[in-house]
Amino acid sequence: MCIRDSYLYCSLGGYDGFFPQKPGLAILDLSNPSSPEVTDIWDTIIFDQGAAIAISDGEFAYLGAMDDGVILLNVNNKNDIKFISSILPDPDFPEVAGIFSSPNARGLSLYGSDKLMVANDAGGLRMIDISDKENPVEIGKYVNMGIEDIAQSAYNNIVIVDHYAYIPVDMLSLIHISEPTRPY
Repeated sequence: MCIRDSYLYCSLGGYDGFFPQKPGLAILDLSNPSSPEVTDIWDTIIFDQGAAIAISDGEFAYLGAMDDGVILLNVNNKNDIKFISSILPDPDFPEVAGIFSSPNARGLSLYGSDKLMVANDAGGLRMIDISDKENPVEIGKYVNMGIEDIAQSAYNNIVIVDHYAYIPVDMLSLIHISEPTRPY
């Protein structure tokens, strides 16, 4: 969930791995805090693992749709959410996906105006070029192999400050991200 201006963007749909749940987004107008109003709700049956997180820049919203990757939505009109596209980051990084190692998009953060960082549980950190919202592209990925050699790590959240990503990965990792083509 995130707040932008006077709007609250909430992810919808849970995840338990066994029962399908539609991912969705609700937008609430908080301009009158004592009486918030739902402006629109969007969901879909195309994906079936719910949504772990929603973030927005006010014009677009991004849903972390668990093992379905990231869903991009146009929220410029708060009363009419529109699907734009989705992207499934490489599911076989850092290892081939299996019943206990399916990457799940759980944490999201914008990096500048054209990059989306994804904390991909069991799948490391991903950098997505979102300059073309209809065709997002994975341009970078990282996993701390020191942790992976011990046990599968969980990348569940991300906070970006300047060119650094702070990621709790069963402990905190700090990664410099200003050069996406450099293998970090």
